[in-house]
Amino acid sequence: MNTKVKAGIDFDDLLASRSHRLKPPRHAGVELGSIIADKVEGFIAKRGSVGDNAIYESTTFSWAQKIEKGWKDIRSASD
Repeated sequence: MNTKVKAGIDFDDLLASRSHRLKPPRHAGVELGSIIADKVEGFIAKRGSVGDNAIYESTTFSWAQKIEKGWKDIRSASD
């Protein structure tokens, strides 16, 4: 495999290739955008009507029970 590429990644070195994908280059604009996104998401979560849980009970949303009852129809449509 060609190890000399313009991106400077040695694709034969799996660790180097993987760490490059896991930690892409960042700059001030990306950092600022992350900070702003966190603030906006926190603002919405605090003022939301259902809270900011990782998992919700199906009774929280009235429409969820209808979907759960018709899961076989949904599954057959995707097959």
